[in-house]
Amino acid sequence: MNWKLISLISLGFGSLCYGLISGAADAHLAKNVDQMAIDKRAEGVDEDLKWANDNIRKADEIKARESKEIFDGVKAWKKETNYDGQIRDIHASHADELRSFRESIDYDTRRQDIEDEFEDALDSFKDSIDYDYEIDLAEAEIKDAEALYKKRCKNIDAASSLDDDISENLKNVKKEKKEEMEETVKEAKSKISSLKNKVSNEESRLNRKRQASIRELDAELQPTKLRLQKSEQEACKVLEEERNKATAEIREQVTKKRTEDEQKALDWYDESQTVISAQKRKDSELAKEIYESTPEYEKWAGYFKANGVPKFFVVAIGVLPLIPTTYLVWRYVKFVWNVVKVM
Repeated sequence: MNWKLISLISLGFGSLCYGLISGAADAHLAKNVDQMAIDKRAEGVDEDLKWANDNIRKADEIKARESKEIFDGVKAWKKETNYDGQIRDIHASHADELRSFRESIDYDTRRQDIEDEFEDALDSFKDSIDYDYEIDLAEAEIKDAEALYKKRCKNIDAASSLDDDISENLKNVKKEKKEEMEETVKEAKSKISSLKNKVSNEESRLNRKRQASIRELDAELQPTKLRLQKSEQEACKVLEEERNKATAEIREQVTKKRTEDEQKALDWYDESQTVISAQKRKDSELAKEIYESTPEYEKWAGYFKANGVPKFFVVAIGVLPLIPTTYLVWRYVKFVWNVVKVM
C-alpha cells in the first residue's frame, strides 16, 4: 500500500475541508452577529426601544390624521370661498387687459411686419447676387467635371488595353485630366463658399436690425406688461394671505382636539428617535467587536452547533489527518538521515 500517496491525499483533503469549514463558519458568524449583539443588550433596553417605537408609531398616526383633517378643511374653505375661481379670474382679467393693449398698439401686426421685412430683405440680397443661380451653376460645374473625368478615364483605359506601348503615356494623360478635374471642382466649391459667406454676413446684419426693431416695439409693451404683472401678483397675494390665515385657523382647531396622551407622544417624538438611533449605533459597534474578537474555534463551534453536528463526529473527523501527518514526518526524517549518511 502506498502510504506516502495516501498521506498526501489525506493532507490535501484535510486542508480543503479546513478552508471550506473556515469560510462557512465565518459566513455563519457574519450572518448572525447582529442578532448576537441584540441578545447581549443590557437589561431594560428592549423595554426602552419598545416604548420609543410605540411612541413614534402613535405620533405618526396622529400626524397623518391631522394632516388629512387640515387638508380636507382647507379644501372645503376653498370651495366655499371660490378661491381657485378667484385666482383664475385674476389671471384671466390681466391677460385680457394685456391683450387689449397689444391690440391698441397693433403689436402682433407690427411684429409680423418686422419678420416679413427681414425675410424680404434677405431674399432681395440673394437675388442681387444671383445666389440660387450661381449655386446651381457651380454645383453643375462640379458634376460635369467629375462626369467628364470618368468618361475620359474609360476611354484611356480602353486605349491602354489595346496597345501596351502607349500605356505609360496614357497614365500621365489620366493624371493630367484628374488634376484638371480637381482644379475645376476646387474653383466651383470656392465660389459656393464665397456666396454662402456673403449671404451669412448679410443675414447677420439684417438680423441685428430685426432685433433692434423688436426691442423698440417691446419697449412700448413692457411698462404696461410690468404694471399688470405687479397688479396680478398683489391681487393673488391678498387671496393667498386669506388662505394662509384660514389654514392656520383650521390647524389650530384640529390640534386643539388632541388628548393629553397624544400631545405627549408628539412631544416625545424626537427623543424617541434619538433612543432608537443611539441603540442602533451601539448594536452595530458591539456586532463589529464580536465579529473581530471571536476566536476561530468559537466560529467553528457555533457553525457546527447551528447545523446539528454531534461532538463525537467533530472529534473523529478532526483527528484523521494526524495519521498521515505522523507517517510523512517519520519518512522525511529518515530521508534526511540517508542523505547525510551518504555525503
